[in-house]
Amino acid sequence: MLHSKKAKLVVRQGYKKIAGLYHQRRLDSTGTTKLLNFLTKKLPKKDKVLDVGCGGGYPVAKFFSDKGYKVTGIDISKEMIGIAKKTVPNGKFYVKEMTKLNFPKESFDIITSFFAIIHVPRKEHKKILKQFYKLLKPNGMILISMGIQDCKEFTKIWHDDVNMYWSTFDKKTNHKIIKEIGFKIIWDKDSDPPENTHNYILAQK
Repeated sequence: MLHSKKAKLVVRQGYKKIAGLYHQRRLDSTGTTKLLNFLTKKLPKKDKVLDVGCGGGYPVAKFFSDKGYKVTGIDISKEMIGIAKKTVPNGKFYVKEMTKLNFPKESFDIITSFFAIIHVPRKEHKKILKQFYKLLKPNGMILISMGIQDCKEFTKIWHDDVNMYWSTFDKKTNHKIIKEIGFKIIWDKDSDPPENTHNYILAQK
């Protein structure tokens, strides 16, 4: 089993190598955009959003910024943050680990995290979600994706020969953790086949 620091190093180095390529591939994210359009009807209007694991800022950070929300993004990769600053010039972006979020308590109305928590050792997932709860204003919401499969950890060669790391609980365990922290799950949906590896969750503080 990889130590947490080693796992994060694998992720950081991986995205350093493929930052531009990954961003280009994310530009074709019609599924995520459709989901965001659907869910914004349930979210607070034009308030503060934190996008955790924002990558190059597309589609999530840009989507909210274009709709008038005040967007802050964090990512472990400085290369991805560099792209995000160009993609969403009105946003604020920082190189940070999601396990070390030092924003003031109750700073945000919405916290999003797509395809990012899965790259952190699962023993730290509850800590991350507790931070989300602390950073949200009363009645604030999280819109996140988490894994479906029970997989302690695995690494494999990913986009263009880059090594990448994943660690996930099954959906039932994820929902249990979210509820234990104090969130109320409003809506969830599994990603469509053939992918079928992510569970999208909307929950309220």
